[in-house]
Amino acid sequence: MSVIARKIAFASKPDSDRPNATDMAMSLLPSINSALCDWLSLEDAQIELTHADWAMPKADVIPGIIMTTRGSRRSRRIAVALTDPLVEMAAQDVLQLDSGLDAAALAVLRPFAEENMLSLGDSINDTRIMAHSGLAEHVWAVEQRDTVLADFTAYEVLSMEVAYLDGDGGDMRIVLIVTTELLASGQSEDTVASPLPKAPSLPPRLGPCHVEIQAVADRVRMSVADCSRLKIGQVIGLPGLRFDHLELNVKMGDGPVPLTDASLGADKGLKAVRLNRGLDPSFRVAPENLRTAPKAEPVPA
Repeated sequence: MSVIARKIAFASKPDSDRPNATDMAMSLLPSINSALCDWLSLEDAQIELTHADWAMPKADVIPGIIMTTRGSRRSRRIAVALTDPLVEMAAQDVLQLDSGLDAAALAVLRPFAEENMLSLGDSINDTRIMAHSGLAEHVWAVEQRDTVLADFTAYEVLSMEVAYLDGDGGDMRIVLIVTTELLASGQSEDTVASPLPKAPSLPPRLGPCHVEIQAVADRVRMSVADCSRLKIGQVIGLPGLRFDHLELNVKMGDGPVPLTDASLGADKGLKAVRLNRGLDPSFRVAPENLRTAPKAEPVPA
């Protein structure tokens, strides 16, 4: 009954009681621009508002890759949907890949592209859109279109579409669906959604570099004495070997770091591995010595 009551109240509300949808959406553009710049490591991003309305967009208007999060209340929700070309461009930029990948290569890239998209959510967390929504840290997750439509239909929402103009052609669009309660929680007398001041930092990007990736099928324990007796041609049993569950590690200075798990296969006559899931969350975590800043020593008087 509460859902029906909200729908009736929203439908019965006079248009004069709501701010102009375009004006509200335009006030969010600085935060969106700031989040995109942080995500793509740009000084500035050229974006343009193409549509805004106090209503849920039609299903065929919402791009296919969608992420959502909510604040301390279920009614404080936000969904961000990006078109495939924009998500793929961002992933290829991070990985320093050629932009002319074929469909098969893009299909392999998709799990990483979706994982990389979630880092845009982290950038949105640092804007005033999310500053007062009730949580210090918002967890974003990739969702299905039908789930998003079902979750947001019960609430009064602002929907807006933004075109990204710096892409190399293609359909570069972002659709945001924001509940009015989340918007109201972030309003102030000065501004609704100007970016929060951020400390200076280097762009989250590496220059061209090479790392060694190891595919580990199984591990066995042997004594030093057993190792010293190994001979050419000797067979060593691997009781835990599974070709559908290989462990991929990246060799770093402090030792191997888990990347993801994969299955053994072949590609154009060569041995290959296929990723079973996205990147391991621990791969994105900074080393302990970088996360913990040293305490300042007292200065003698």
